[in-house]
Amino acid sequence: VPGGCAPFFPGAPAYAQEMLQWARRGTGCEGEPACFLPQHALHAGAFAAATLLTAGLAGLAFATVLFGWMGAYAAGLAGATGQPALAVLLAWHPWAVVRVAAYVALGVALAEPLARRGLPRLPGRGRWLAAGLAGLLLDVLLKATLAQLWRRAVLLPLLQ
Repeated sequence: VPGGCAPFFPGAPAYAQEMLQWARRGTGCEGEPACFLPQHALHAGAFAAATLLTAGLAGLAFATVLFGWMGAYAAGLAGATGQPALAVLLAWHPWAVVRVAAYVALGVALAEPLARRGLPRLPGRGRWLAAGLAGLLLDVLLKATLAQLWRRAVLLPLLQ
């Protein structure tokens, strides 16, 4: 059943509905920086704090929930088209892929201090942190500038 796992991820069904509404009608948070910026900041802050305080364990759990949200949206988009495999790929908007990479880089940098437990510092932590922060910024810039174009040029034709 497409999207059958959505109930196991808090907020996933509502997120999938919101994203599908945006894909179809252009309404919702996805294309509005004033709407999505506070949510992105909250998610990034929660992920960073959870990762830093638990050597990455709670950050992984938090990221898993966000992946569940994306899975629910991708499944919903797949179910709304005649090309489900293509829909699953295109549901991962470029800025979402950048955000995942940014979270991975932040996770590496922020989990390290507690995870090393007295061992010498690993070189490169600053580069991971910088890459993660740059990725979060790129995510926002891509989403703010490309979301409506992606919707019109990629998602709407898929939904026809």
